[in-house]
Amino acid sequence: MSKKSIRFVDIKKKLNKEKTDKLNKGKTRKNICQAPQGMHDIVFDEKKIFDKVVREIYNIACFYGYEQIITPILEYGDLFVYGLGKDNKDLNGMFWIKNCKNKKLALRLEGTIPIVRAFLEHNMSLFLQPTKIFYIGPFFNKTELYKAGFEIIEDDNIINDVELIWLSKIILQDLNLDNVRIELNSIGCPKCFKNYEKAIKKYYRSKKNRLCASCRKYLDSNILMLLNCQEENCRALRVEAPKIKDFLCTDCKNHLQNITQYLKDMHIPFVLNPELVLRDNYYNKTI
Repeated sequence: MSKKSIRFVDIKKKLNKEKTDKLNKGKTRKNICQAPQGMHDIVFDEKKIFDKVVREIYNIACFYGYEQIITPILEYGDLFVYGLGKDNKDLNGMFWIKNCKNKKLALRLEGTIPIVRAFLEHNMSLFLQPTKIFYIGPFFNKTELYKAGFEIIEDDNIINDVELIWLSKIILQDLNLDNVRIELNSIGCPKCFKNYEKAIKKYYRSKKNRLCASCRKYLDSNILMLLNCQEENCRALRVEAPKIKDFLCTDCKNHLQNITQYLKDMHIPFVLNPELVLRDNYYNKTI
């Protein structure tokens, strides 16, 4: 009886294992035959549109004297932590890996920081200034995104801000994208922004009981997150919150006014949005 019992149990285990393996094999095949979550293929008609967009950006950039730089898809992760600030919410969307030397790398999160890293690494300051650079490629923030960007380095002339806005406009116009809205604001210089940050922290701390649970978490770590919340109470509070325009020094105010005047003279429509605020470590003035 004992032998028959053991044999029956063994057969049952084997059949269950075969059934489980078959199911798992099907799941594995299904996962293998699809792009990872957040990633995507560019195929057929979509590829034709993609090529058209890239070609337009490339032609306009080269016509206006920009040089293309292709940076690695992988960078040292600390580069983005330093460049964006350790409390920046975008860091939560980074894809981290370790190389064979156990160093932490990350799929590039955005384009400006790798460009500046390459500028410093290759001593581009020794070349003709200002350095005008553009980039096109995939970036990774929770999902895969294709982006293009323009950078003008080592020249803070106000006309550079206007040129970058103009380039964006003519590229979108040539691609027949008419429903485009240009929004502008200024976060001023570091001194302006520091004064604004103090005021907005004081304001929101006095309204702490009216904030949603998520916003309360950012009161001491990343106060600017409160400006993006879509909860009804938080949106109502934002209307009365201090505005960065009221904390701009004379130079920063003049800088913004001059840009808006240039755009008016060039018949480029725009909207001043006082709630448009970005705070990465490398940003100042016009956004």
